[in-house]
Amino acid sequence: MVAGHVSPRVTIEALPDIVLLYIFDFCRLNIEDSTLDWLLTLYAKDGNTSPLLRSYGDGNQDNIITALENSSRVHEVILNDELLPLKRVIAAMQEPYPVLESLGIEYKAPAALPDTFLGGSTPCLRSLTLKRISFPTLPSLLFSCKLIVRLFLLRLPKNGYISPETMATCVSALAKLTHLEIDFEEYAISYPFPRIPPPLTRAVLPALTSLRFEGYTHYLEDFVA
Repeated sequence: MVAGHVSPRVTIEALPDIVLLYIFDFCRLNIEDSTLDWLLTLYAKDGNTSPLLRSYGDGNQDNIITALENSSRVHEVILNDELLPLKRVIAAMQEPYPVLESLGIEYKAPAALPDTFLGGSTPCLRSLTLKRISFPTLPSLLFSCKLIVRLFLLRLPKNGYISPETMATCVSALAKLTHLEIDFEEYAISYPFPRIPPPLTRAVLPALTSLRFEGYTHYLEDFVA
C-alpha cells in the first residue's frame, strides 16, 4: 500500500488462467483431498473451458479418475502401480486428449493398452513414456503426434513387439524428436527374423540428439538401415 492510496483487491475470477495453473502446480502436493475436490468442481462447473489441470498425483484414486475424465483440460499424466490400477486408467482414458502434452505410464508387470485408448488422438503430445506396456496401435498414434520431442518405449514386452521397419517409419514422421529410447524385456523378441533390404530412401531426424537402444543387434541394424 502506498500512502494515500488503497490498492484494489483482486478476486480469483480476475486472475489469468496461467496464474491459476501455476498456483495449482505449486500447491497440489500439499493440499488436502477435500480442497482438491473443490478445485476440480469449481473449474468443471463455472463455465471456464480453459485448460487448468496440468498433472495429478495426490494418491486418491477417485480424484485421479475425476481428473482423467476431464480429457479436454489435462496437460500431463504420469501414472504407475502405486497410483492407479491400469484397468481403471484404460476405462477413464477412452476419449481424445486435445491438450495433453506429456504421458507416462509405467507398470511393474507387462500390460496392454487397447486400440481405443486416448480415443486415437493426442495432437499436442510432446513426451511419451511407456514402460512394460504394449500398445498395438502405437504406430497410428505416433503418425498423428507431429510435436513429439521425447519418446521412451521401455522394457517392451513380447506382445508389444513392433518391427524395426515399422518403428523406423513411425519416428521418421517426428521431425521435432530429440530423445529416443527403445529397449525390450529380456527375451521379449528373438532373431533371426527374415532380414529386409534397407529402403531406397532413408529417413532423416534433424532434431535428434540422443538415441539409446537395448536389445538385439540385428534389430538396431534394421532400424537404422
